Amino acid sequence: MAMTSSARDELPAQSPASTETDSDHRAAAAAFKTELNAFRKGHPNSSFEALEKAVARHHPHLGVGKTTLNDATRGDRPLPTMRTLTAMVMALTDDPAEVASWQQRLADLTTSASPPPPPLGPTAPPTTGDHLGRRQQQRRRWLLIVAIVAVLIGSNAATFSITRHMSTPSPPAVRTGDNPIETVCLTDARPAASSTDNPAFLLELIFSPSCDAGWGRITRLAGADTNNILSVTIYRRTDPRGPSRQPATEPDTHSALSTLLVRDNPTDRLCVTGWATIDGQRTASPTPLCI
Repeated sequence: MAMTSSARDELPAQSPASTETDSDHRAAAAAFKTELNAFRKGHPNSSFEALEKAVARHHPHLGVGKTTLNDATRGDRPLPTMRTLTAMVMALTDDPAEVASWQQRLADLTTSASPPPPPLGPTAPPTTGDHLGRRQQQRRRWLLIVAIVAVLIGSNAATFSITRHMSTPSPPAVRTGDNPIETVCLTDARPAASSTDNPAFLLELIFSPSCDAGWGRITRLAGADTNNILSVTIYRRTDPRGPSRQPATEPDTHSALSTLLVRDNPTDRLCVTGWATIDGQRTASPTPLCI
């Protein structure tokens, strides 16, 4: 135990470079929040209360409130989560490309937040003026430390070899046709594509990377929920009329979801189409959304 304490006592103090890195990260985080707030103010109807309502109306799966949205732009609060940032930018722009750009900036900041670990021991060699007995004692101590580290590395490697297959998470057990609201896919779902080409409604293709599955969502923009119909369909681009096609048609509603469509492979492309009725007259999306 005395040996371990001695090794710990000889660890160097935090270097100036580490302090500079922390300062640089804090400055970058503050700049990010300032730019995000300026971006918000550059859009109409961008009060936090209005954004909360927009998220609840168009992206209820994100479930972010006005206080959380406000904290995302405050300099005295931590960086926003990816979920909060996505909700804010989608509520402001409804533009997946803009969302992806802000997500990348946040990811870069988050990655740079943790400084590299300190070295295991002192970087300076023992003082040359020490007598022989002290040098031999230090040499024995360092040899023992190196031996302990080697044993730990070997032990960890063996443990990893035994458990690596056990610790690999399995994909969620979801199937085509499942109700997305009742699955774990909601935890990382986001709009992968959206369109208001038909001004009567917002059409979205929601995608969950963890489930490798998507579903369609259509939300009426022109009111007149009662006595009218919303319909949305998700399908494989290579098989638009095949058995995996997932349609959903709902009367008297403001928004409708399709059921899940799980991709067969990483190259499997998904598409969404939709239509609505207004005063009994059907109006459809001019082009499908595909990812």
